[in-house]
Amino acid sequence: MKDRDALDYLKLDECLTGYVYRVYARNFKYGIFDGDHKFLGIQYEWGKRYLGEELHWDYDQRHGTVKPFEAIMRVPNNLVLGKNKKLENYLKNVLFFNLEV
Repeated sequence: MKDRDALDYLKLDECLTGYVYRVYARNFKYGIFDGDHKFLGIQYEWGKRYLGEELHWDYDQRHGTVKPFEAIMRVPNNLVLGKNKKLENYLKNVLFFNLEV
């Protein structure tokens, strides 16, 4: 069975705001939950890495592409969750090298 078909993923109401999760998603392996219904992660396209977002599977099964499996760590409180350069740099420089994305 592939990860995306697994039934034991973390449901939307089990996800904690500001935590990094190992995920099965269309464009990334690790994502930060925004506290609502999105995950933010580093995507790679056209030779560039950038901060992208995808929806949790439970929020919208037609367009949702993220199934989280494991909480890895909490991001620092001084980072604003959303599409911004500070969070993007954090993901690229800290998580990217520590988690071997």
